Amino acid sequence: MKYKVSVKQKNLTTKEEVLLCDQILEAEKNVHDFHFSFEEKKPYMGTVEIKGDDKGCTIYRNCENRSTLDFILKQKTKGLIESQYGILEIGLYTRHYDQKEEMITLIYDVMHESHVVESYRLSIKIRKVV
Repeated sequence: MKYKVSVKQKNLTTKEEVLLCDQILEAEKNVHDFHFSFEEKKPYMGTVEIKGDDKGCTIYRNCENRSTLDFILKQKTKGLIESQYGILEIGLYTRHYDQKEEMITLIYDVMHESHVVESYRLSIKIRKVV
């Protein structure tokens, strides 16, 4: 089914906001889960796949590096970043995760041990195209 998908990311530390996607896409979505992929806008130019349900989501990104980030509300999880130098494991903490009919909001911290390195908000709008 076709959906108008808009993905915005805001760095809560620097306040920088980036529009990653604003496209009409083929996506799978129902009350409990969703799945779609897109090509990021310039200058990022990565391929992103997002899968999730009402409990959390996983983001896969393939560009100069490949990453897999898992998010579960109020839990510490791990992210893997693969580069030409090897695999780096990062800590993640999901502060807020909410999936509504047309909106998914994710707020998370990137951790180093018990310290917050960066914080982000990812806002995803998904509207069915009639």
